[in-house]
Amino acid sequence: MTIKSFVDTYSLPIGLGLVLSAAWTFIIGSLFMIAGGSLGQLSSVGILLISIGAAIWIASRDQADRRDKYIVAGAVMAVLLLSVLTSGLIIDTSIDGQSYHFHAVESLVSGWNPFYEDVPSLPHTPDMQPAIWVSHYPMGSWLVNAIEHAAGLPLENSKGVNLVLLAGSGFLAIGVLSRVGYGILASLLIGSIAAANPVTLVQLFTRMNDGLMASLIVSLVMLAVLAIHMKDRKVLLYTIPLIILTLNLKFSAVPIMVALCAYACIAAWIVNGRDDAIKTASYLVAAGVAGFCIIGFSPYASNILNYGHPFYPLMGAEDTRDIMQGNTPEFLEGMNHLEAFLFSLFAETHSGFEQLPSLKLPFMVSPSEIRTSGGPDVRIAGFGPLFSAGVFLATLAGLAAAWIFRRRKLVIVPLIVAAALFFLAAIFPESWWARYVPYLWLVPLCVALASIGAPDRAFKTIGFVIVLILGLNASMVALTSVYLTGNRSVEAMDQIDQMRAESVDYEIEFDLALSRSKLMRNAGLSIQIVDELTRTDCVSTQKIAAYGPDRTGGVICELP
Repeated sequence: MTIKSFVDTYSLPIGLGLVLSAAWTFIIGSLFMIAGGSLGQLSSVGILLISIGAAIWIASRDQADRRDKYIVAGAVMAVLLLSVLTSGLIIDTSIDGQSYHFHAVESLVSGWNPFYEDVPSLPHTPDMQPAIWVSHYPMGSWLVNAIEHAAGLPLENSKGVNLVLLAGSGFLAIGVLSRVGYGILASLLIGSIAAANPVTLVQLFTRMNDGLMASLIVSLVMLAVLAIHMKDRKVLLYTIPLIILTLNLKFSAVPIMVALCAYACIAAWIVNGRDDAIKTASYLVAAGVAGFCIIGFSPYASNILNYGHPFYPLMGAEDTRDIMQGNTPEFLEGMNHLEAFLFSLFAETHSGFEQLPSLKLPFMVSPSEIRTSGGPDVRIAGFGPLFSAGVFLATLAGLAAAWIFRRRKLVIVPLIVAAALFFLAAIFPESWWARYVPYLWLVPLCVALASIGAPDRAFKTIGFVIVLILGLNASMVALTSVYLTGNRSVEAMDQIDQMRAESVDYEIEFDLALSRSKLMRNAGLSIQIVDELTRTDCVSTQKIAAYGPDRTGGVICELP
């Protein structure tokens, strides 16, 4: 068996099995809750077994050879197990992941049913009011994490869905690119790098969900390309559970999904005619209705019924919250959104605070940029220090290829996809922040595909140079992120070990590092949680170690 035949046989079904396992876990878990259930160990184990079994069956059912079915099933199970084990090696030290994401997961594990109940206070924290986001934000990633945790996995191991979707989108992209006509080297490189989105890489060991959306978008784009290329409506069926999960990750997923689905329908019309476009639209609309109105009744429909807008508390009632206030760097406030987008695209990778960032030559990289790129929510140039170099080369190559090879399908199709994705990012209000436009990572990769598909050695070389630059950029971001998060994890666990060795009682103000309370209780520490530490008789006090990326906070009081 050649490498290409091996990839064509196994890559797509393995990737499909992985991404569908997460989507079905969310869908079946939601249906269980709509029926009035709440998570317990037995019900969660059942949901996981049904979801994983269904995903593997769907992914492997087209394999003619029973041996191939076993290989697909074994590979999916191996990646799921490896993801769970790897995820537990580094604890979540992101601010959002430790605070409201943790609160939501822990509430679901404790029996909260968001379809029928208000979010409760966490155990041991009766005086702390739940964050408003827990009550009104989509719960896609929360429910998947909670089902795994309720089934018996430790808290930090239950965030392995990030690794599952990363691997799944990579396998899926490689398989699709190979099947639509690209060479095996191009398929392996570009498929892998498409999955290795820096937004995904820096959030692998967190409960944040921007990276999950990036992985699902890669999967959906690839499946749409395959469905249109093969004129196979069965492939469109695979997109339905993925769209449902994506819609229930973030509010911003809704306009993105609407735009991507519209693109898919237009592409189906151009390539296969009106009838195929109508059939494509019917599948996508069905997925949208199910994801928004049924599975997504909490929060979308309930927000409309109670507060007049599906995106409450960001829009709708009088008491809306502006989450960009305090998150937008001051120097961007005088720019319109397009100016801010272009500045962030070609600026140095920067947190957006303290010193002012500046524009730079695309191929220049500084040590401070490398370190900053490993943060979970970099504000400026968040796709990494070399992304601007990839965009610069891709712009030149794309314009030239569009003019010279405008009649060649393997060139013009990826260029159209690149232009459509770039346009969608450019019109998005917060496009300067990578976590809101994760699909922008695919733009230079699409141009690289077009260049490699051109019948010209110079263009093929440029295409592989773009791939090399983006691969180096992704590697740089991944290594930096693992180094920083790993160090914070060690620091946090060392503090817990030291506190356990002292065998005393503590009163702790966790502030936003709320998930640390569970790690401490699991370690056997005697702690009292307070919203604000006011007592003055502490034997000693200390800050919470590794409170967040480059942030300090929280207070630990040793009681007399």
